[in-house]
Order: sequence, then C-alpha cells, then structure tokens
Amino acid sequence: MGPEPEPRTSSKGEARRRLIYRAIKLHYDKTKEDPTLQEIQEMTGIRSFNTLTKQLKDLKEDGIIEWDQLSPTVRLIDHDQDRED
Repeated sequence: MGPEPEPRTSSKGEARRRLIYRAIKLHYDKTKEDPTLQEIQEMTGIRSFNTLTKQLKDLKEDGIIEWDQLSPTVRLIDHDQDRED
C-alpha cells in the first residue's frame, strides 16, 4: 500500500467560494460591471442555482460581497473604492 493521503486543507464549499470570488473579480476587471447570477453560473460551471446562492450567502456573511437575494447582480465589496459613482 502507498502512503496515506494527506488530509484536505479546504472543503468543497471553500473551493467553490474561491471560484465564485475569482469569477466575480475577473468579470468586474474586464467589464467594470457587476456580474449577474447567470453570468457567475456560466463562468464557474455551477449549474445548481441553490448551490450558487448558498455560496453567495456565505460570501456575504464573510463580508466579501454585497448581494440582495432579489437582485440579479453581485458586487465585491473591495471594488467599492474603484467606483466613480
């Protein structure tokens, strides 16, 4: 038998949240617009709307994004200083 596998350092949820964060950041950096939920799904390959919204809720609780469940767009909080609104 080979060596025992090392324990995972991150959960599946943490990996998804990183993927979602990177997708939102990349989209904003390219377009200077906040992505929609549909765009995030397309960029990340997350097909389940429930999975996406669960991860967005966690990112919101962590203070990383601003998102109202009735809004179709998601905004990274650290982009606020880049805006000229």
